[in-house]
Amino acid sequence: MAHPGGRPSKYTPELADRICRAIATSTKSLKQICASNEGFPCRETIYDWCWDYEEFSNKYDQAKRHQANLLAEEVVTIADDDYDDMIQGEHGMIPNSARVQRHKLRVDSRKWIACKLLPKVYGEKQHVESEHKVTFEDKLKDLK
Repeated sequence: MAHPGGRPSKYTPELADRICRAIATSTKSLKQICASNEGFPCRETIYDWCWDYEEFSNKYDQAKRHQANLLAEEVVTIADDDYDDMIQGEHGMIPNSARVQRHKLRVDSRKWIACKLLPKVYGEKQHVESEHKVTFEDKLKDLK
C-alpha cells in the first residue's frame, strides 16, 4: 500500500514474517530489534503497518504474545541468578544490594510488560464479591 503523495511502502509479506519471527524469539524492544536487523524499517513504520495491513497486525499481535512468554521465562532465570549477590564486607559476607536491586528492577519490568501483553495469563487475578443477594422472588417482582 502506498502512502498518498509519498513513496511506496517497503512492506512485503516476507519482510513482515521476518519481523514477527524476530519479535517472537527475542526479549528485546522493537527499537532494538529494528536496529539490529538489516533491512528492517523503524518501529514507527511497523506501527503504521499494523494499521495498514490486517494480516500483519494479527501476526504482530501473535508475535508479541510469544514475546510475553519469553519475558515471563526470563524472570525465572534472573531470579535464580545468585552470582555475586553477596560481597565481602568488613565483618564477613554482606548482600550486594546494588545487584539485588538491579535484579528486582529487571524482574519487575519483565513482569509488567508480560502483564500488559497477556493480561489474562500474567495479569493480577480479579476477585469481585457482592453482598447483594438476589432471590427468585425479587426477580419475579421485577417482571410484574
